[in-house]
Amino acid sequence: MTETEQPSVPLSVLLADPELGLRQVAGPAEDRRISTVGTTEIEDPTPYLFGGELLLTAGVRLPRSADGIDTYLRRVVAAGVAALGFGVAPVHEEVPPELAAACDRHGLPLLRLPPTTPFVAVGQATYAAIAEARNRELRDISKAQSALASAAARPDALQAVLTQLSAHTRAWAVLFDAQGNELFGAGPRPPAPAPQRVRDLAVHTLARTSRRHAAHRPVPPAAAADHHGGIHLTVHTLPGADGATTPLALAQATTTDPTLVHRHVTSTATVLLALLTSPRHALGTDTHSVGALVRLMLGATPAQVAPALAPAGRTSGEHWIVVHGRHIPGRSTPAPPTGDDPAQLATLGTALGTPYLYIDGPSLRALIPGAPDTRPSAPAQAADLGWILGFSAPVSAPDLPPADRQA
Repeated sequence: MTETEQPSVPLSVLLADPELGLRQVAGPAEDRRISTVGTTEIEDPTPYLFGGELLLTAGVRLPRSADGIDTYLRRVVAAGVAALGFGVAPVHEEVPPELAAACDRHGLPLLRLPPTTPFVAVGQATYAAIAEARNRELRDISKAQSALASAAARPDALQAVLTQLSAHTRAWAVLFDAQGNELFGAGPRPPAPAPQRVRDLAVHTLARTSRRHAAHRPVPPAAAADHHGGIHLTVHTLPGADGATTPLALAQATTTDPTLVHRHVTSTATVLLALLTSPRHALGTDTHSVGALVRLMLGATPAQVAPALAPAGRTSGEHWIVVHGRHIPGRSTPAPPTGDDPAQLATLGTALGTPYLYIDGPSLRALIPGAPDTRPSAPAQAADLGWILGFSAPVSAPDLPPADRQA
């Protein structure tokens, strides 16, 4: 169901309603979606049909011949009717067998309405079910958006957002860079060849989007989709709101059709991921960091400003781990651009668990807050991006110079 389509409800919901007493007597058993209910007793109702209807009739003007009934069915199927409901009595004692045979031929579900079920009751039940389904979707969207917002505030924001996105869409969610590196991922990984296909789709979409846009301008978001072996693949490029130099794409793979909830939640996650990988967020320009920088520039020592950089809830006796890194270019990991690259900063900063990160071309330096007994190790994302890292032991602020040499 797209944004412009009317809300709908599965036909099985109406069949399961004991108060309606509906029974399918012909046509395919597939669960069609019903968006509205219409009643007609004219020979050709197609000019008045929109598509997606459960069309109800008592057969007042139903053609008497098998050929006439076949023509009637062919017309309403071509008009997009989702199912036909036939009310028995007072015109017909039972569903005409010719009508049932025609519904089987044309693939249209045929429902029998008992004499005790007014047509208006079917309409009321349908619209009540649609309203309930829409309210449930809105609740699911609200719950997912709240979870995504909370995830975006975590130290491991990128991974946390993808984890919540996967949980609420039941999809494998991956953040790719332009070279097809999996920066972060969450959810059950689909069987081959789906991961490679969605990677290729992401790389192709990012390349196409970049080529079509002028240099040194924010890259507009784009989307692409594919379907293979029962798995739906989608890609959304992150909008370059702050002129990000390295494009990124959010890719998903799921065995179920994307729903309204899926699309809304994915849209929210895409915006959050774009913000998290923007220069403003990646460079960590929060008030505490800015205040510490001002104090350093005006003569304060690292030991004096270190408590201001400690994460919330940590004590002033914070220890620090110094990280040095060197980028080794490879076929899939070209050298990063000189200067502050937002995507690299956001990815490595999240992987290392620190906003205090500086990248200049192939060189990296970072400060990680930690406890005295912390045992640092290189995250997998760093190696995937071609970075070799060295770590110092945890030290207090006055011992940062020797720790820098050790790293």
